[in-house]
Amino acid sequence: MPWEGSPGSIYLNFGLALIPVAVAFLLTILTTSIPGLILTIFFVVACVLFFLVGTLCLLLARVHHGSSTKLVEKIRNRMPPPPPISQDNPIPGTNA
Repeated sequence: MPWEGSPGSIYLNFGLALIPVAVAFLLTILTTSIPGLILTIFFVVACVLFFLVGTLCLLLARVHHGSSTKLVEKIRNRMPPPPPISQDNPIPGTNA
């Protein structure tokens, strides 16, 4: 479909969204005292999970980055070569 982006851009968007969330969880863990063991485990697991998934998405974005460049090159290679441009100098005032 024409409105679909490359997978690299989708991975990049998710990676750039998840990493700041992981940083926010990390700052929360480091700067506040979290009451209860279950809540502490939740924050630590969420922080690690968001870092891992965000990093994975950024790596996948890097891997798929060249795919759109290769696609454009492939499409350009299928096109016929442009017609040659005539180098004749027409005589001024004529329709030649």
